[in-house]
Amino acid sequence: MSALIDQPAFQALLPWAKAWAEAEVAPKLTLRHVLLAAEQCQRQGQLPLSSELAALLQVYATQHGAAASAPKQPSDAKRPVSDDLRIALAHSTGDLVAWLSEYVQLAMGKIDSQQASATATPSAPPAPAIASDPVLDDLMPWLVGAMRHLGQSALSAEAIALALQASLRAGALDRHVGFAHWVEGHLDELSAWLSLRQAATAQWQHADKSEVFNTSPLDIDRELQLGLTKLHTREHAPSTVWKWAQATVQSANDELRRLQVAYHEAGHALALHVLSPETVFASITIQPEGNSGGHVATTRNTGFEQIYLNSLEHALESIVILLAGRAAEVRQFGQLRADSGAVSDIQKATGTAWTAITSFGLDPDMDMVSLAAVQKLEPDTWVMPMANQGWLNDLAQQRLHTWLRWGHAEAASLVEACWPLVDTLALALMRHKTLDNDQARAVFGRWQSDAPPYRLRPLPSTYLPLS
Repeated sequence: MSALIDQPAFQALLPWAKAWAEAEVAPKLTLRHVLLAAEQCQRQGQLPLSSELAALLQVYATQHGAAASAPKQPSDAKRPVSDDLRIALAHSTGDLVAWLSEYVQLAMGKIDSQQASATATPSAPPAPAIASDPVLDDLMPWLVGAMRHLGQSALSAEAIALALQASLRAGALDRHVGFAHWVEGHLDELSAWLSLRQAATAQWQHADKSEVFNTSPLDIDRELQLGLTKLHTREHAPSTVWKWAQATVQSANDELRRLQVAYHEAGHALALHVLSPETVFASITIQPEGNSGGHVATTRNTGFEQIYLNSLEHALESIVILLAGRAAEVRQFGQLRADSGAVSDIQKATGTAWTAITSFGLDPDMDMVSLAAVQKLEPDTWVMPMANQGWLNDLAQQRLHTWLRWGHAEAASLVEACWPLVDTLALALMRHKTLDNDQARAVFGRWQSDAPPYRLRPLPSTYLPLS
């Protein structure tokens, strides 16, 4: 912005814009006053412009000029700057002539907002409409109040979320039915996000109409700018306020998704640490990779692994470890939709249990029977139906269900018993994104070293004897 307001041409134009505002007894200097001043200066020969731009300014002055006559001399009186002028100045990327050309064309409807945004740099905020936005008019006091509450000088996604939450609950958006309905539909995620950032307080419920940005424009912070550049649905964002709100919801969803992954991976890591203390963590991360939002990579003693691998103890612990990620998510967020990580974990846990029951003979009710071996028998063998539709296959499926229900209950019990560790580890992942073994052990050090080993409850029996 400073590149534009420091230009000699703008400095020469500014006193005339102030004179227009003074002649109208306007409380603020607006973008409209600047455009009217530009037309007057051009007509007086003080601002040489192209014939096309001069003609547009003349039409604009005819349509939007004030009832008061044009000022006779410039003014240097101090005057607050309006929101539309602040945002327009922050959006400036070239010289005064290019800036005037862009905004007078926007005002005259010669180019649409999509074309205007295409000419802007990727980091620039979207160009506002010249006409007053009723939603922005009603929301602006809440935005100002939210920024003051947060101690911020630039408009952020956090301030927008707080303003949307407070203004909706106060009924300030009631006359904008479509926008209010959209905000209400996203209120839960915005509130959860604000709680995560510890920004919302029950005491903050008011709008602030005071002038807190008299000397600086309504700048947009980097987080919100990045959110704006990701928006690809302009047809669903009819105004600047809609774009701001959509970028804010996107920021909230992205961070809440990362938090969900953090608790998921923390649940896995906690179960590994408690049930298999010999595990060394190569990394615990919430950095996305492929279709995965995060993972826990481990290193275990090879010799120990060979002895332990196909045991009943290993199979049961593996199932609990696999289901502990989803258990931590449910403990923190309730029954959310299953993410890809939880789906993969359930598939692996199901496979582990089925293999232990039907191949390794590890289930106490199934005993030493291999369904895989039965399926390989010749078709004319009388035992063949047992694999597909007999009571033996039914019993295996009952036992599979028992194993998984037991694993889910044990995972939930383990997560609950060690919840402070899961919570601490998840927040550490949000802060660092990836933890190595030493960092993980520093968190797990809160688990008392002299505490007795955590014991899983016995696998229940559901054996149904033949009548």
